Amino acid sequence: MTLILIDKIHQLNEIVGRLENFFVQKSFTTRTDRDDICLRYLVLIFEHHRGILLLADGCRPPAFSLMRPLTEAFLRLHVVMHGTERQLESIKNDTYNTEFATVGELIDRVNEFEPLFGSLYGNVDIKTALHGFTHMGKQQLIRMATLAAGTRKVLLHHDFFAHFPKSFGR
Repeated sequence: MTLILIDKIHQLNEIVGRLENFFVQKSFTTRTDRDDICLRYLVLIFEHHRGILLLADGCRPPAFSLMRPLTEAFLRLHVVMHGTERQLESIKNDTYNTEFATVGELIDRVNEFEPLFGSLYGNVDIKTALHGFTHMGKQQLIRMATLAAGTRKVLLHHDFFAHFPKSFGR
């Protein structure tokens, strides 16, 4: 792993630590179920992110496996904030199935983004990859095979994502 990447991991870890401390030092009054659940998802996002950073230096498969839970927590956070009462109830009842494209479009709409998250999470390859990373499927093996192939050049985290859509089924 290059020193630049190690420095970046340390910088990100410090930022996450500061954000966590910000929340630890505050007291919160939750007025609704949505407030309480949002706060819990936000903390979960920080924890998954911290886990990825801690594992990124030399233990990449478990770091990649946390990408789906991190993504789903991010999407569910937005469902809790801006979704319907029916969606909220399904999250509270633990019957919610993440609607990647629908929630991506919701995030774009409420934040007035150009199509960004809707098109990203609407891409079936992204959802398949997240599933594969978590359950050690084809995508995790493709990523590992790419590391070992030919030149033995190690693809760093950001290099891999630059080629993300092209790597499926090849």
